[in-house]
Amino acid sequence: MARRKVDPANRMRVSEACVQCRVSKKRCDSLQPCSKCTLRGIQNSCTFTKSLSSAGPKPATPHKRPPRPQQQQHQPTEARLQPSSGSNRSSGPALERDNNSTCTSSPVDTQEDPPGEARHRTQPRLLNDSRGERVFVGSSASLSFLQFIRDVVAGSMGISDFTHDTENTRMFEAAQSDPDRVTNSKIHIDASTKLQYGQNFCLVTKGLLGFITTQDLPHVLDLDTTVSSQQDTQKAAIANLVLAIGAQCAPASLEQTRIEKDCLASAQAAAYAGMLESPSLGAIKVFLLLGFYMFGACRRNAGFMYLGVAARAAYALGLHSDECCSALPDPTKEQQHLVWMSLVTMDHIVSSILGRATASLLHHNDYNPKQSIVTMTEALGASQQALCANYQLSELVNGIIYTLYKNPSVTTQAADEYLEKLDNWSNALPSSLHLNEAPLSTDHLAWERVCDSLHVSCYYHFAVILVCRPFLISQLLNRLLGNKRSAGYYPSRSSPLENDQDEASLAKKCVTAATYMAQTCSEVLESGFLLESGPILKAWIFVAGLVLGLEMFALDTPNADVEAAFRASRSVLQRLGTRSAQAKHYYDILGYLGSVVIKKREEQASQSGAQSGRRVAKMLNFGSKRSSPVVSIGQDDFAVDPMFDFGDMGPGFGNINNLLFSMQDDLATYDDILLEWNQTSSQF
Repeated sequence: MARRKVDPANRMRVSEACVQCRVSKKRCDSLQPCSKCTLRGIQNSCTFTKSLSSAGPKPATPHKRPPRPQQQQHQPTEARLQPSSGSNRSSGPALERDNNSTCTSSPVDTQEDPPGEARHRTQPRLLNDSRGERVFVGSSASLSFLQFIRDVVAGSMGISDFTHDTENTRMFEAAQSDPDRVTNSKIHIDASTKLQYGQNFCLVTKGLLGFITTQDLPHVLDLDTTVSSQQDTQKAAIANLVLAIGAQCAPASLEQTRIEKDCLASAQAAAYAGMLESPSLGAIKVFLLLGFYMFGACRRNAGFMYLGVAARAAYALGLHSDECCSALPDPTKEQQHLVWMSLVTMDHIVSSILGRATASLLHHNDYNPKQSIVTMTEALGASQQALCANYQLSELVNGIIYTLYKNPSVTTQAADEYLEKLDNWSNALPSSLHLNEAPLSTDHLAWERVCDSLHVSCYYHFAVILVCRPFLISQLLNRLLGNKRSAGYYPSRSSPLENDQDEASLAKKCVTAATYMAQTCSEVLESGFLLESGPILKAWIFVAGLVLGLEMFALDTPNADVEAAFRASRSVLQRLGTRSAQAKHYYDILGYLGSVVIKKREEQASQSGAQSGRRVAKMLNFGSKRSSPVVSIGQDDFAVDPMFDFGDMGPGFGNINNLLFSMQDDLATYDDILLEWNQTSSQF
């Protein structure tokens, strides 16, 4: 017999929760404002809307809480961010789960850090992939950093289009390709298109994958022979993946889409047919190329799994052991070295972006300065300079993740040690990887030089951000909370202690690295050397944009360099977004973050004007514009190497008035798509 329905008046649980409690998955008492919003200091944001998921009768209006004194109704940012003394908030990284085991965001840890240390305030998360499976992203991941910024903004400004994401537990991924698309017939591609796609592949993989160069294209793309053996099958799969990756970088068209999908389906069919059960060098190349393609196709989890298969096969063949490879002929040994270096580089780049464990270098080998980039290049050829540099940088990134992000906090001493190693690595780079002006020609060699330098430069700046980001977060939280320990980072305050100066210096390096990365990519874009696709570049530039956006949100006084770099990062993502839904998604997120910054400054300006205009009023205004004060990013004893400089960035960099008004005009277009944003949400 069914249980009798409980009368709404006698129910123990409330029938409706406020928007803030529903978003954060907290139990609400249905008062207005509710106790949870009161503790968080966001009473003004405690609103009730009709729930789409609940059934049953709703009260006409939520219960009203007696009005509070005026001084508690309008609390400053510091009060809204500070935790209640009676709340039980854990400072360590933990995964909070509701009854459905869905990972939710944790309250921002605002406790003061010990001198000389910075705790990791970004939390690991469990997100739903395109099929509903929960996948892990670590505390170093850009998605965890994004969620931390959303929590900070929500605690300071309340609900906004940037923070209100009803599907923030979903990981944005493109739909899976049709598994029934396997073609048995030969894929027809004319010679000119095949050569163009092959050259696109060589450019987009410069410094990342080194086992196929421009000189190898005629041999790799020769598919006229009949496939009669497993080795021929592997060669055909490699050629098809080269064409599929190259097609990702070509302008969109029906022919381009057909070639890309057919080549991918044919390569996947060959890979699944027998390569999973018999490791070989060709199989490693196939799965490594499949992983690279998936990152360009906005399918990061699939790419991550393909890299894992390639790593297991590489260990099975002994590619990680120099002793095992020493007895092989020189051409075979060189090819195995290139495949292993490509695998390690891609594995560490992807793992550092997603915050997951690497499949290679399992013993956490550290940077070996005795094996210089010049020595490695002499053995592998001048065309592999960028790959050798990124391979050594991957060993450094491996140590950064293992040493700095495996502990609850990071010390200034440990961060300085890795910054010194990064500095030594940068000083040892060949001069050919430092570009100080745009190439005069636009031939394929010029494109290769730019892509080499671009990937090395952005990877270096990303590594600096990883080292310094905990200190940037600590300093900016101190700034938002009005803590005087941030004096070293914000010169308007009193003289800091020695430890505070070290932390402030590390925070500045993080912003400087993000600024240089955005400027570098923008210079390449303006010079016409940016490809249509950037499988790894879009993730790097998104991290830089988040760092710059958080800096803008915490600063009361606009910084011209930071503002311009933030706009530059969005411009690059807008270009990459023409072929990548994920890059377009990143572009939209940074746009909403920029709109929050403008709203915060408008509120501060209105409050300041209301206070200063109580006794004095302006009688006449001709609309003159006065330049805002600018705080520039200073250089200190350890300057982040820009590595890449094409010269003047144009009128967008340096004029803060033009910049801010342009940003407002750019972000005003978001008012027309707010409804669409709330309906579709960002799928993380």
